[in-house]
Amino acid sequence: MDEAEDYIYEYLVDEGWNPPARPVIRSTLKKVDGDVDAAIDELWARLEAKDPSLYGKPKKADKPSKEPKPKQAPKPQDPIKGKPFEKEVKEAQVVTSWDKARESVQKKKAELRGKELKRRALVESKIPISLVFAGHVDAGKSTLMGHLLVLAGKIGDRTMHKFDKESKEAGKHSFRYAWILDSGDSERFRGVTVDVGTQYFETERRSVTLLDAPGHKDFVPNMISGASQADYAVLVIDASPGEFERSFLDHAQTKEHALLLKSAGIDRIILLINKLDSVKWNQARYEEVSETVIGEPLHSQLLSYLNQII
Repeated sequence: MDEAEDYIYEYLVDEGWNPPARPVIRSTLKKVDGDVDAAIDELWARLEAKDPSLYGKPKKADKPSKEPKPKQAPKPQDPIKGKPFEKEVKEAQVVTSWDKARESVQKKKAELRGKELKRRALVESKIPISLVFAGHVDAGKSTLMGHLLVLAGKIGDRTMHKFDKESKEAGKHSFRYAWILDSGDSERFRGVTVDVGTQYFETERRSVTLLDAPGHKDFVPNMISGASQADYAVLVIDASPGEFERSFLDHAQTKEHALLLKSAGIDRIILLINKLDSVKWNQARYEEVSETVIGEPLHSQLLSYLNQII
């Protein structure tokens, strides 16, 4: 629960809000059974509505009336302002409380700025590389890249929840990871990559740029544009029954993409065999695809090139 509170607090500070008191965040999390996204949405709405209870204790329920107390002597008055000293003290306490809250927010912002400067310095010291994913249409390139970005921590739970919800509503739930790269409405609803999608993630030693090249034959110029920007490539091969064979026809994109990657000057290519779940992870199918691509002369030009780089 403490990690969730810290995450919500830092998220609201980063979005420019004066975050509510910790007890309010804690009570909101309990109210929504620990759902961080729901808690952020509720607090966001209350912040926009300028709910004063976010920064103070909630009002207590009215207590049953008691017998009236005997009258007390009037409190001493401030000879200058003519107000009770007790009220002056309370006003001073309120001002002090706001000053402390402001100081806390400024301190938190300074910490976040410091972390960001350190992160930028670390990024600048890392070796930059670019990696293009190529292959036949519907081989699963965009989905693979989206899943990779999620595993690398680049895509947050809130963003992924949004894609999950929107893809279900559009009847494209199996494309939810692909929507991370396919940002256009036409790409999402057709299920086909048109432009070269770009995303980034980092490792301890590398700053990686991912390039999602379209696989459809109508968008080969865009694929060439993506390949020309890359240092390395991943050639994705669909192992589904019939799809693998179809992708190696004379005019299929797997062969053409391999030759185009070579023409673009990319000497290091990873062969990635995808969709093995469609054959229940059959070892024989994996070996068949591997031997066909690497060892048997199905297409002499492709195999000649692959034997040079593998």
